[in-house]
Amino acid sequence: MSKVPGRSWKRGQITPPELLAVVHEVATGRHAGRSVRRVAERLVEQSRTEALEVDLVVHDGDLTLRSLHTGRAPWLGLLVVRGDLEVAGLYHDWMDPEAVVIVTGDLHAQRLVSSAFLEVHGSVTVETDCIWRDNDGCAEIMGDLRAGFVYTKYHSVRVHGRVVAPLVLGDARHVVAGRPYLFVGETDARHKAALRAVLPRGVAMIEGDPRDGDDEWCIDDVDAEALARRVAAGKPALVAPWKGRRRR
Repeated sequence: MSKVPGRSWKRGQITPPELLAVVHEVATGRHAGRSVRRVAERLVEQSRTEALEVDLVVHDGDLTLRSLHTGRAPWLGLLVVRGDLEVAGLYHDWMDPEAVVIVTGDLHAQRLVSSAFLEVHGSVTVETDCIWRDNDGCAEIMGDLRAGFVYTKYHSVRVHGRVVAPLVLGDARHVVAGRPYLFVGETDARHKAALRAVLPRGVAMIEGDPRDGDDEWCIDDVDAEALARRVAAGKPALVAPWKGRRRR
């Protein structure tokens, strides 16, 4: 059973019909074919007939946690927070097992690693590093996304407000925002020297030899899993402040 406070399905404090009613009430996002709602509904339906290994929890009111790790036993398959969610340390959701988190207020975390399904009706503020990875899940943020650093790998994120970060990096512009923001492609030759200065050793795959001159090498790939492991372990994603362009 989950240790997250709230009405727990595993503890018999909320029934599947009650869970389904909550999901229908709060899962209002429209991104990616309403994937968050569909996955949440499926988890609830499975709880009726299957011996799920994950817990489904609804917390009424603001919730403060030291950390949130949906993929660490006892696993958390669904968390609905009717209020703000404050995570003093790491927010980490997983697709193995699958997880859905819905927050009707704001989400604030010290650092965030996400590959599952997340819907936030307010804004998301991450004090340091925000890593989105894996194309199976998705996220929708009705307000702003603010972080010290944002990285995306395959993961689709819809932000209705602004994206505010010194550096938004990724394999493609998977963060779609309501307002323009500067995005840097991880293999963009215009930024390769600045990126090589900030990315940790072993995270960026280098093609060619930088010692042969500026035109003789490029960043071929960024290891999103290595970045995620660093952030999950409490290490900074970047080894130096970003010195490249800051505005679009």
